[in-house]
Amino acid sequence: MLDFKTREANLQRAIPISDVIEKAEFNIVNSQYLDFERKEAFKLVFDQIYNEIATPTLDYQGRHVNIVDDLVDSIQKGKSSEAISKLRRVLEAFNSEMDALADSQKVDRPLAGALSSLIEKPYVLLTFPLVMIVVWVWFFLILQRRRMYRHRRMIEMIYESKVQDEYLLHSRSRASSE
Repeated sequence: MLDFKTREANLQRAIPISDVIEKAEFNIVNSQYLDFERKEAFKLVFDQIYNEIATPTLDYQGRHVNIVDDLVDSIQKGKSSEAISKLRRVLEAFNSEMDALADSQKVDRPLAGALSSLIEKPYVLLTFPLVMIVVWVWFFLILQRRRMYRHRRMIEMIYESKVQDEYLLHSRSRASSE
Protein backbone atom coordinates (compact mmCIF):
# COMPACT_ATOMS: atom_id res chain seq x y z
CA MET A 1 0.00 0.00 0.00
CA LEU A 2 2.85 2.38 0.83
CA ASP A 3 4.66 1.61 -2.41
CA PHE A 4 1.44 2.19 -4.39
CA LYS A 5 0.80 5.50 -2.61
CA THR A 6 4.39 6.60 -3.18
CA ARG A 7 4.24 5.78 -6.88
CA GLU A 8 0.77 7.27 -7.27
CA ALA A 9 1.76 10.57 -5.68
CA ASN A 10 5.08 10.47 -7.54
CA LEU A 11 6.90 11.21 -4.28
CA GLN A 12 10.66 11.41 -4.12
CA ARG A 13 10.76 10.14 -0.55
CA ALA A 14 8.96 7.06 0.73
CA ILE A 15 6.23 7.61 3.31
CA PRO A 16 7.22 6.18 6.73
CA ILE A 17 5.02 3.30 7.80
CA SER A 18 4.56 4.76 11.26
CA ASP A 19 2.98 7.91 9.75
CA VAL A 20 0.48 5.83 7.79
CA ILE A 21 -0.42 3.72 10.83
CA GLU A 22 -0.76 6.81 13.02
CA LYS A 23 -3.09 8.50 10.54
CA ALA A 24 -5.14 5.33 10.12
CA GLU A 25 -5.54 5.01 13.88
CA PHE A 26 -6.52 8.67 14.16
CA ASN A 27 -9.14 8.26 11.42
CA ILE A 28 -10.59 5.14 13.01
CA VAL A 29 -10.70 6.58 16.53
CA ASN A 30 -12.35 9.79 15.31
CA SER A 31 -14.77 8.02 13.00
CA GLN A 32 -18.45 8.70 13.59
CA TYR A 33 -19.55 5.51 11.86
CA LEU A 34 -17.92 2.98 14.23
CA ASP A 35 -19.28 2.10 17.64
CA PHE A 36 -17.14 2.07 20.78
CA GLU A 37 -16.59 -1.76 20.85
CA ARG A 38 -15.29 -1.73 17.27
CA LYS A 39 -12.94 1.16 18.10
CA GLU A 40 -11.63 -0.81 21.11
CA ALA A 41 -11.03 -3.85 18.86
CA PHE A 42 -9.12 -1.67 16.40
CA LYS A 43 -7.16 -0.17 19.28
CA LEU A 44 -5.92 -3.68 20.20
CA VAL A 45 -4.94 -4.28 16.57
CA PHE A 46 -3.04 -0.98 16.42
CA ASP A 47 -1.30 -1.74 19.72
CA GLN A 48 -0.15 -5.05 18.24
CA ILE A 49 1.07 -3.29 15.07
CA TYR A 50 2.94 -0.69 17.13
CA ASN A 51 4.60 -3.47 19.13
CA GLU A 52 5.70 -5.17 15.90
CA ILE A 53 7.24 -2.08 14.35
CA ALA A 54 8.66 -0.67 17.58
CA THR A 55 12.41 -0.94 17.87
CA PRO A 56 13.88 -2.07 21.16
CA THR A 57 15.54 0.49 23.35
CA LEU A 58 19.27 0.78 23.27
CA ASP A 59 21.23 1.13 26.49
CA TYR A 60 24.33 2.74 25.03
CA GLN A 61 26.90 4.22 27.39
CA GLY A 62 29.81 4.96 25.03
CA ARG A 63 30.92 8.05 23.15
CA HIS A 64 28.41 10.52 21.71
CA VAL A 65 25.52 9.22 23.84
CA ASN A 66 23.31 12.20 23.00
CA ILE A 67 23.66 11.76 19.25
CA VAL A 68 23.04 8.01 19.50
CA ASP A 69 19.95 8.56 21.70
CA ASP A 70 18.58 11.06 19.15
CA LEU A 71 19.23 8.53 16.40
CA VAL A 72 17.39 5.75 18.28
CA ASP A 73 14.51 8.14 18.96
CA SER A 74 14.25 9.01 15.25
CA ILE A 75 14.30 5.32 14.33
CA GLN A 76 11.57 4.54 16.86
CA LYS A 77 9.42 7.35 15.50
CA GLY A 78 9.94 6.04 11.97
CA LYS A 79 11.53 9.22 10.66
CA SER A 80 14.03 7.66 8.30
CA SER A 81 15.44 10.82 6.72
CA GLU A 82 16.06 12.36 10.13
CA ALA A 83 17.58 9.07 11.33
CA ILE A 84 19.92 8.96 8.35
CA SER A 85 21.14 12.52 8.98
CA LYS A 86 21.75 11.67 12.64
CA LEU A 87 23.55 8.48 11.66
CA ARG A 88 25.74 10.58 9.36
CA ARG A 89 26.59 12.84 12.33
CA VAL A 90 27.53 9.82 14.46
CA LEU A 91 29.75 8.46 11.69
CA GLU A 92 31.42 11.84 11.12
CA ALA A 93 32.15 12.16 14.84
CA PHE A 94 33.51 8.61 14.93
CA ASN A 95 35.68 9.15 11.85
CA SER A 96 37.07 12.44 13.14
CA GLU A 97 38.03 10.76 16.42
CA MET A 98 39.64 7.87 14.54
CA ASP A 99 41.63 10.33 12.39
CA ALA A 100 42.76 12.22 15.47
CA LEU A 101 43.80 8.96 17.11
CA ALA A 102 45.69 7.86 14.00
CA ASP A 103 47.47 11.22 13.82
CA SER A 104 48.47 11.03 17.48
CA GLN A 105 49.86 7.52 17.03
CA LYS A 106 52.09 8.40 14.09
CA VAL A 107 55.77 8.01 14.84
CA ASP A 108 57.88 10.82 13.46
CA ARG A 109 60.60 9.30 11.31
CA PRO A 110 62.99 11.91 9.94
CA LEU A 111 64.27 9.80 7.06
CA ALA A 112 60.77 8.71 6.03
CA GLY A 113 59.57 12.33 6.27
CA ALA A 114 62.44 13.55 4.12
CA LEU A 115 61.82 10.85 1.52
CA SER A 116 58.09 11.50 1.44
CA SER A 117 58.69 15.24 0.99
CA LEU A 118 61.06 14.47 -1.89
CA ILE A 119 58.47 12.28 -3.55
CA GLU A 120 55.53 14.61 -2.92
CA LYS A 121 57.26 17.71 -4.27
CA PRO A 122 58.69 17.19 -7.76
CA TYR A 123 60.71 20.41 -7.80
CA VAL A 124 62.59 19.21 -4.73
CA LEU A 125 63.20 15.88 -6.41
CA LEU A 126 64.57 17.65 -9.49
CA THR A 127 66.80 20.08 -7.59
CA PHE A 128 68.35 17.36 -5.42
CA PRO A 129 70.61 15.96 -8.22
CA LEU A 130 71.63 19.51 -9.16
CA VAL A 131 72.67 20.24 -5.58
CA MET A 132 74.57 16.95 -5.44
CA ILE A 133 76.48 17.85 -8.62
CA VAL A 134 77.40 21.27 -7.21
CA VAL A 135 78.64 19.66 -3.99
CA TRP A 136 80.70 17.09 -5.91
CA VAL A 137 82.28 19.78 -8.13
CA TRP A 138 83.07 21.89 -5.05
CA PHE A 139 84.62 18.86 -3.32
CA PHE A 140 86.65 18.05 -6.47
CA LEU A 141 87.93 21.64 -6.68
CA ILE A 142 89.01 21.53 -3.03
CA LEU A 143 90.90 18.27 -3.69
CA GLN A 144 92.53 19.78 -6.77
CA ARG A 145 93.61 22.85 -4.80
CA ARG A 146 95.14 20.64 -2.11
CA ARG A 147 96.99 18.59 -4.72
CA MET A 148 98.29 21.74 -6.37
CA TYR A 149 99.38 23.11 -2.99
CA ARG A 150 101.20 19.84 -2.17
CA HIS A 151 102.78 19.74 -5.62
CA ARG A 152 103.94 23.35 -5.32
CA ARG A 153 105.27 22.70 -1.81
CA MET A 154 107.14 19.64 -3.07
CA ILE A 155 108.69 21.64 -5.93
CA GLU A 156 109.70 24.36 -3.48
CA MET A 157 111.29 21.78 -1.18
CA ILE A 158 113.19 20.22 -4.08
CA TYR A 159 114.35 23.63 -5.27
CA GLU A 160 115.34 24.55 -1.73
CA SER A 161 117.36 21.36 -1.32
CA LYS A 162 119.08 21.96 -4.66
CA VAL A 163 119.94 25.49 -3.65
CA GLN A 164 121.33 24.22 -0.34
CA ASP A 165 123.33 21.51 -2.12
CA GLU A 166 124.75 24.07 -4.55
CA TYR A 167 125.58 26.45 -1.70
CA LEU A 168 127.31 23.69 0.21
CA LEU A 169 129.14 22.58 -2.88
CA HIS A 170 130.12 26.11 -3.71
CA SER A 171 131.25 26.88 -0.15
CA ARG A 172 133.32 23.64 -0.07
CA SER A 173 134.93 24.41 -3.34
CA ARG A 174 135.78 27.87 -2.09
CA ALA A 175 137.16 26.50 1.12
CA SER A 176 139.32 23.97 -0.75
CA SER A 177 140.58 26.61 -3.20
CA GLU A 178 141.82 28.78 -0.43
